[in-house]
Amino acid sequence: MPRPDPERARSLRRYIRIGQTTGGFVLLLGMALLIHGAGWSTRPLPYAAFGGVIAVTGFVFIRYFHRSATRLQWIFRFGVPFAMRVSVRMADSGEFEAQLFEEDAQSGGRVVRYVVPIQTPDATAATEGEPLACAVYPDPESGLPAVIRTEDAVYWVRG
Repeated sequence: MPRPDPERARSLRRYIRIGQTTGGFVLLLGMALLIHGAGWSTRPLPYAAFGGVIAVTGFVFIRYFHRSATRLQWIFRFGVPFAMRVSVRMADSGEFEAQLFEEDAQSGGRVVRYVVPIQTPDATAATEGEPLACAVYPDPESGLPAVIRTEDAVYWVRG
């Protein structure tokens, strides 16, 4: 089983760490408001309620980022890929997206099947122009692409 390129794996881990750290700070802020609000004798309810909501939001952040990272890695390790062709381009929003093509047997041309947002790719790995052969690992629940592996790169699809 091919391994993800170390730079991409580091990028994914960095993204996850930033999200979890942000969630941790939000959780701490919520807990501080909750404790501070409970200690006040006048009007503790607004502080406690707001602190509780912020603490739950921080916890959700941490769980979401942890789950998304482990899910993408699980799909890459144990998913069954199918062959397609990929071309990476810059979207109008300034983010990168991958166009996934299928060969059309009737017309002999290529048909765009999916256009998905991806983590920032290597500029040299795949660019606009001739699509490269790739293996697409679908999400088992939705059937949509989750991980795209070319000969020289692994692209993590952003949810």
